[in-house]
Amino acid sequence: MYEIFINEFIVKFKRPRFLANKGELINKLCHNFNSVIDSRFLVGKDHIKFGDLKKKTFKLPAFCITYNEEYDGKIISGIDPFHVDPGFPVVYVYCDKLAWFKSESVPRAEEFFLHK
Repeated sequence: MYEIFINEFIVKFKRPRFLANKGELINKLCHNFNSVIDSRFLVGKDHIKFGDLKKKTFKLPAFCITYNEEYDGKIISGIDPFHVDPGFPVVYVYCDKLAWFKSESVPRAEEFFLHK
């Protein structure tokens, strides 16, 4: 799922670098996500689709990408992943068309969906 997230939501010219170095991707997501995430897929809280996406993904199994080794690379399921706090940044990948993202580099640590 890590590779799916990179291949689907990261800007094309940075993909090979992040496939080779997961720590660098997590660092960029934490401190400068605008430079790595393909903005065409960002859906913020003010977007009309945001509420529907959150309802649809509530309690679905999600692959977690984060610094926290307790959660990183694991499937979060059977609970509301929006209330699991593995720290920032955190990405929950649902499939190759949908992920949820939260980073400390965004004012007030806002959340976004990445949706194709």
